[in-house]
Amino acid sequence: MLNKITKESIQLVYVRWNTDDSQVCSQCGSPVRYLYNDGGRFVLTLAGTLKLFTCYYVCTNEKCAFATPFTLPHDIVLPYKHFGLDVWFFAITSHLKFHDAYSSIAERLKEYFALDISPNTVKAIIETFLVASSQEADQETARQVRESGRIYLALDGQKPNNGESGLWLFIDTLTNRIVHLEYLGSASWDVLAEIFQKIEKKYGVPIEAVISDHQKSIIKAVEKALPGVPHQFCHYHFLKNLHRTLNALDSHLHVQLAEVVSDLYICNLPQTIVANALRKRGLDLRAWISPIVNDLSSLIQEHTRDFDIFAGFNLYQRLNEYVELLEQFCQKVKRVERLASLIEKTITVLKRALKEQTALYLKLKILLPLFHECRAILGATTPPKEALRSQATRWQSNLQELYKTLTGTAIAPDLKSQHISTDTPLADIIAEWNRLYSTHEEGLFHYLKYPKMPRSNVALEKMFSVELHHFRTAFGKPQVGNLVRVKGGELCIVLQDYNPEVITHVLLAQDRKRVQEGRIQFRERYKQQANLWHTKKPKVPEICQLIENAKKHRRIC
Repeated sequence: MLNKITKESIQLVYVRWNTDDSQVCSQCGSPVRYLYNDGGRFVLTLAGTLKLFTCYYVCTNEKCAFATPFTLPHDIVLPYKHFGLDVWFFAITSHLKFHDAYSSIAERLKEYFALDISPNTVKAIIETFLVASSQEADQETARQVRESGRIYLALDGQKPNNGESGLWLFIDTLTNRIVHLEYLGSASWDVLAEIFQKIEKKYGVPIEAVISDHQKSIIKAVEKALPGVPHQFCHYHFLKNLHRTLNALDSHLHVQLAEVVSDLYICNLPQTIVANALRKRGLDLRAWISPIVNDLSSLIQEHTRDFDIFAGFNLYQRLNEYVELLEQFCQKVKRVERLASLIEKTITVLKRALKEQTALYLKLKILLPLFHECRAILGATTPPKEALRSQATRWQSNLQELYKTLTGTAIAPDLKSQHISTDTPLADIIAEWNRLYSTHEEGLFHYLKYPKMPRSNVALEKMFSVELHHFRTAFGKPQVGNLVRVKGGELCIVLQDYNPEVITHVLLAQDRKRVQEGRIQFRERYKQQANLWHTKKPKVPEICQLIENAKKHRRIC
């Protein structure tokens, strides 16, 4: 049966059978008889207020499934809802595509369409779609995973704050579908092992590979719950561990040099000095030093970009080159005593700062080529598979030879993890990198044996980034953590294949009872977050502990 909608006027809309079509049941072919209409109800749409009359029919065959009163399908409004589906479409796309907050959507609907709608109603519309869409996505995920017959499981979790729960996502990389999500306060190995078993039972197919970072609880969970299953360690997280050392050194170098440049006398020249030089000697100091100040300001404005741009290292090199240019300029203006004196002071301060940071710069000069070499090896796609493993082994041998050159001894095989600071000797940093590679080596190259296995969890990281960007843009940074813990999982499921064209279909095809249960879960999570927030214990001042310690200390007493 086709939906036939006849508009009698601008205000009246009837959902009924077209008189040109024969009223025959599509199920059994028997005649269909008109019963009554519902008397009409008002529906608020973007085009204005409509009065919608829904007609009811019944099949004359008492054994037919349509022997009870039924209506024709339509896409004007959902059952028992006040606002039309076009209003729902506007609210959902505004939130998911343009990251508008509930209050902004309500204000825009009132301004552009004269619709009086509350932010809470907009919130209910968005949550209904999130639940309905994620439930439909679950059905599609189950179909694709069962067709695939196996799961390559990638997992990662967002770091929880102050003991609160964090969102964990589990993705099948073969179908690129989220197969499970969980809000975990602590991801111990037994909890993760139980989730692995739950996923296998839910889809009825085995987990044949796991991709994750080098988290001890994940490693143990795979060993216990999935013995013999290859566990690929994420290349991105491994490189991030190496980069953490470089970032600490580079950021410290940049801060130290940038502070020196910002505090230079030439960059903060008092107005009285400029005025006196102009009055006594006819020299416009500002015209001579402004280009230099602009140059120095631009040098310190470069920002670090992970893995690619190291602002501190670049700033050291460029300042070194700029000092040489200042020396050339100073030679040209040495007869202008006041100007030459300013330039000489600037050169002296910059040279002293560069000399103080030389040791840090030399560490980076040695470590950066090693890091880029490792990144190139792990990211390579063209060399033969055997060559990649041998290149990585050669890279580790270079680390060990460098350590031996610096200390005269070999790296101890049982080194423990150590915290790296700006004062850490270069040899200790090399030893830590060697330890990191040794602990990751076994799991870095499983992807070479399994062509469809990804080498990293970058897709998961991007998904988390998109989710955080959405919540931050729509609601502001302070609300991000709470919103992730309330509806972050459903948002990730919806965004993995978001398509505005299917919004109406999802809303019309929803299971209203299951959607209502999903929205109840949202409210329960809201309550949990509110309770955690209001019941947080106030921080005890640290001096209280000092007072207790002083009471126990004999000498102080």
